[in-house]
Amino acid sequence: MTLGNKLMNKRIILLMLLPFVSLIGQTASLKGKVISDKAQPVIGANLILAGTSLGDASDLKGNFEIKNIPFGVYD
Repeated sequence: MTLGNKLMNKRIILLMLLPFVSLIGQTASLKGKVISDKAQPVIGANLILAGTSLGDASDLKGNFEIKNIPFGVYD
């Protein structure tokens, strides 16, 4: 095998692995707003993602954001 073929093989392997490398370490976030039955924001509501220790509390406008959620299925 010539040097040119070896380099071409390495490039092909690298290109094949590139899409999978981009998936490593990715996380998601969940944003929302907590409102009452009268459509008023709920201040200080604690939200925990089931089965994890991830969570947030709603702000003065009822908004929350849970960050750095690993990809997966949650209940």
